[in-house]
Amino acid sequence: YAQSVTAGETVGVDFDGKSSSSLLLRHGVARTAGGVGEVEVQFQVSPLDRFADDKLDILEINGYASEQTFVLRSDDAPPPLLMAFMRLVCIKATDAFLLESVFRNEVWDFMQDPVSPENEELVLDTLIATFEGSLETLLDADPIPAGPDASQRGILAQTVRESEMRALQTAILFLEEDKKSLEQKEYYQERRLRSLNLDRPVDESEIVDPDVDIRRENVPWN
Repeated sequence: YAQSVTAGETVGVDFDGKSSSSLLLRHGVARTAGGVGEVEVQFQVSPLDRFADDKLDILEINGYASEQTFVLRSDDAPPPLLMAFMRLVCIKATDAFLLESVFRNEVWDFMQDPVSPENEELVLDTLIATFEGSLETLLDADPIPAGPDASQRGILAQTVRESEMRALQTAILFLEEDKKSLEQKEYYQERRLRSLNLDRPVDESEIVDPDVDIRRENVPWN
């Protein structure tokens, strides 16, 4: 909304958290201070995914579209929402039981933590490969003119490119390190057993002898 402005007063513009590349592309400006790298990345549920309908339904229930944009920063780990989204995207046949309607209202919460060793490894491999490809594209791009002949827009473009490379490099390093701890992570089955108090040795009183006839008419207190 409009406000009265006094002569000489500084006027600021809120770009609502847009990345430097988006600012440069759409508004002709970019953040150049602070040295924190950032880059936008996009992922989506493939329409060729055999479980696409279930995944899209889960995303819709939780207020998300099939394609999401995330911002990576060089001073932080990949955002938790990215990891959750990719765990859902990477669900394959072995974990597809989580997509059943009985879990429909819970499955997004399940995605906030590692699902299975296979799923988590696929998530990390997919992200690493994607970010390495993006980094390689930036490294192979034509150089932007520098020196006294460089335009202001060219200087900003180079700043943004370097910012994006720093963010991608940080994300790759983090994910590669995270991949080393796959065996130490707690996955859905372990969490579920713990929530049901079944992650413990079985008591002898809980063991049922399959050779014992437990038909209704043979139960002594019937």
